[in-house]
Amino acid sequence: MRCFLDANIIFSASLPHSRVATLVGLLFSQGECVTSNYALREASKNLRRKAPDQIGHFLLLRRKLGISDKLTPTSVSLPDKDLPILEGAIALECSHLITGDEKHFGELWGQTVAGVKIVSPVMMLDELNLKETED
Repeated sequence: MRCFLDANIIFSASLPHSRVATLVGLLFSQGECVTSNYALREASKNLRRKAPDQIGHFLLLRRKLGISDKLTPTSVSLPDKDLPILEGAIALECSHLITGDEKHFGELWGQTVAGVKIVSPVMMLDELNLKETED
């Protein structure tokens, strides 16, 4: 399993006691987590503004992530700021794109685009729990 983390997931995972941090820990134990410098910059900007005391956790998380800026164009209709997220997940041949952005990605949640299943954190956790009980 290879999961692409959107900026909002990286932000939340940088808060050590958050449910998303727990989810990302589970993801690391079951596969690989990747992202792009584009998503990292957005997460870092928001952390510096909203939770500057968590930058150390962000830097630790960043060291664990695979990072690539490769993009594969797609015809999916998304705002310009969100296209690089989906295109990065496609280019890195991810199994999942995890995003909390319901406004822009919500209509795509549960759908697979070019081999990448787009999910919310809750959907991903549900999928992990199903896999754990199947083993």
